[in-house]
Amino acid sequence: MIKIIAECGINHDGDVDKALDMIDIAKVAGADYIKFQTFKADELCTPDSTTSRYIHQVLGEGEDFRGLLKRLELDYGEFMGIKSYCDNVDIGFMSTAFDVESLKDLIEIGIDTIKIASGDITDVLVLDKAKKSGLPIILSTGLADESDIVRALDILKECEVTLLHCVSLYPTELKELGLDRIKYLKKFKLPVGFSDHTENLISGAVAVGMGVTIIEKHFTLDKTLDGPDHSFSLNPQELTQYIQNVRDAETMVKHKAERHHEEVHQRLVHRKSVVARTDIKRGEKFTLANLTLKRPGSGLSPHKLNEVLGKESNQELKIDTLITKGDYEPTR
Repeated sequence: MIKIIAECGINHDGDVDKALDMIDIAKVAGADYIKFQTFKADELCTPDSTTSRYIHQVLGEGEDFRGLLKRLELDYGEFMGIKSYCDNVDIGFMSTAFDVESLKDLIEIGIDTIKIASGDITDVLVLDKAKKSGLPIILSTGLADESDIVRALDILKECEVTLLHCVSLYPTELKELGLDRIKYLKKFKLPVGFSDHTENLISGAVAVGMGVTIIEKHFTLDKTLDGPDHSFSLNPQELTQYIQNVRDAETMVKHKAERHHEEVHQRLVHRKSVVARTDIKRGEKFTLANLTLKRPGSGLSPHKLNEVLGKESNQELKIDTLITKGDYEPTR
């Protein structure tokens, strides 16, 4: 079953009560996990660190990127409470750690899977800490070229790693999505997932057909809230529909070893059998003049037609009689 991660990220706006509300929404929507982002602003960036245009647009007056992060930062105790609440409502807790200390905290809190962001695929300290944890790792590959992926996997060798196709554009336009990269990532002989930054409700379902094992999607309480990720995130109703689309797609592509009994019956309805085209006398040779193929499919299969042609009928046969082996094989 595909693991669906409802990405809260920083859409709690630094408010634990909002985070708890989002846990409830993710659970009701059918997500397997809810994921947050854990960081210590002073450890993550310098005071004069640059930022993306979409983030710059939501900075407060006189606020820099590190100031924004401090406003959105949750501490160890708050994440302990969030993890406990997830356990109580029976949804998996996950958070992306953006620095070594945050990853250490999350391991102590009790995450069962480590998520490494696209931007940290070159952070050798985070990668090494993740490796030493022994936990399964989800590695996003947005921004990465093949050499970045190879170097990261060299550090993470012998770890249980899932690669995530990700386009680090917020939002991602459909023409930029490049889902065919999922096929490319499979060359590394690892499970592949999809981190979806589109505003689309069927992109995850399409990815299901390409064999992903994990899907991650941002959501929010309200798209109009003042924060960098709200506008391209799904609202609660959209998240529910998105997950339903993924589950429907999963049902559609699932291979069943045995055919449904009604489909087996349909073989008899829609397939054909070898049938007498005309009345046939005893001793008369079977030819295309006196044989044809007609429904139902309960008689001799059409692929046996050449086996019958040229043989002699050993009994009288009426028109539309389904031919059997007993009609042309010698009696003993």
